Amino acid sequence: MIGVEIDEKLCQILKEELADYDNLKIICGDIEQFCFQKRFTQSQSVKIVGNLPYQIASSFLLNLARKEWIKFMVVMVQREVAEKLLARPGEKKRGTLTVLMNYYTIINRVINAPPQVFIPAPKVRSSLIRIDRKENRLAKNEDRFMSVVKGAFRLRRKMLVNALSSELGKDKTLIKERLNRIGIDGKRRAEDLTVEEFVRISEAL
Repeated sequence: MIGVEIDEKLCQILKEELADYDNLKIICGDIEQFCFQKRFTQSQSVKIVGNLPYQIASSFLLNLARKEWIKFMVVMVQREVAEKLLARPGEKKRGTLTVLMNYYTIINRVINAPPQVFIPAPKVRSSLIRIDRKENRLAKNEDRFMSVVKGAFRLRRKMLVNALSSELGKDKTLIKERLNRIGIDGKRRAEDLTVEEFVRISEAL
């Protein structure tokens, strides 16, 4: 078991308080600088539990969600991040992060945590979420899938056919034809699509 704490004072307290646990190593440092690849191998099954720095939560989670050796994560995040991750098709909070995280993982809210349960109390609300990595994923070309998702949401106010044509540099007529072929209306917007529909689009283009 490895613990990472960026606050030097807290880190030293943890080392002293948990010194009797031979299976635990405390590292004083920034979790963003922690080299997971050097610590874990593809054959391992890693579980991550933590209270993430809220400013890095989105990029940190997406980066780890793509790692084959991650089994699950239980993390405290800002409530807004949790709501983005859990946003359903048609909801305004749904975005690139929502679709990509739900492609790689299954996300569930464990509990909401009000500011008063922390010392000192933060100015934001928090949520504890559990993220389990999916074993099977549908896209044959994940790079193209990611490009389609990012392109669609980069111009999220535009209709799907216009956003994809602009962002992917493809002819609008061709995109409309491919969307019609798989039964997806090009007038829809990115936030209305399911993960599975994005996969179908990436395979069709």
